[in-house]
Amino acid sequence: MDKKQQILELDNQIRVLQNEKRQLEPGADDPLTEQDIEYLFTGDDACFPADDHAEIRRLWNMYVAKKSLREWSILCHKKSCEKGWHDEDDKMSEREMIACYLMNLHSEVSEAWEAFRKNQHNEPCDKADKMTKAGIIPLTCLEEEFADIVIRTLEDAHALGINIESAVERKLAFNELRPHRHGGKLA
Repeated sequence: MDKKQQILELDNQIRVLQNEKRQLEPGADDPLTEQDIEYLFTGDDACFPADDHAEIRRLWNMYVAKKSLREWSILCHKKSCEKGWHDEDDKMSEREMIACYLMNLHSEVSEAWEAFRKNQHNEPCDKADKMTKAGIIPLTCLEEEFADIVIRTLEDAHALGINIESAVERKLAFNELRPHRHGGKLA
């Protein structure tokens, strides 16, 4: 098994363990402890070679483990920087950065709209073959564009110093105070 397969296997084993524990503890949201996960590496039925433990755990924690919105924001920005998407940020004013980020976000929404308009939103995305070869479950066009919208929003919020988790929490709290359809808006 290569590293990618081991990570997917770890995720699968964790889901199995979660389901088993949920049956024993009905209503428990996320009953796994660090000890439960460690058992997958050290228990009688450990399914990963000892020399790979640290690397598999590191990769699983980075890509699969439950994260806060703030942690996702930091990770999305880090990965975006690694791929060169923020190389020019230091040459732009804040106003230019915001405009650039919003236009890129708008382009992702437009790509989702175009896929829907062409009735291709439920079709495999244009990267489906590469995803399959990499062992990743392919996305539909709509899934891919919604993921891009979220990723861009999270990475750009972090780049602009916005604590997106706090902002979402406060906005949802305010929305609770608003009337149905915010007082009669049609859309």
